[in-house]
Amino acid sequence: MCEGSDFFSREIKAFSRRLPRVARALEAMNPYYRICVMVIRIVGGAFLLVGVLDLTAAWLTSSQKHTAMSVGYCLYQSILLVIGAVILIKSSAWARRMADYLDD
Repeated sequence: MCEGSDFFSREIKAFSRRLPRVARALEAMNPYYRICVMVIRIVGGAFLLVGVLDLTAAWLTSSQKHTAMSVGYCLYQSILLVIGAVILIKSSAWARRMADYLDD
């Protein structure tokens, strides 16, 4: 008797682990979700691109003028990189919320 209940508890645990994957697969079929993820990832990538270009331009300017770059200025220039990384990390959660809002 104890062996059978162990079997069912393992099956229930396995099903509960598979359930989020099924939900994500169904969610990926939602056109609003796919559009939202695409737009949010493009915005995040644009923030990263502009941040890299801005930091590179500041580094090239300081190397041509033979001046040292301060740490504070580098941190100031890298704010866009941090914003872009946060947007990319949170893109699926934000897209899910936006898709739910657009579905209603």
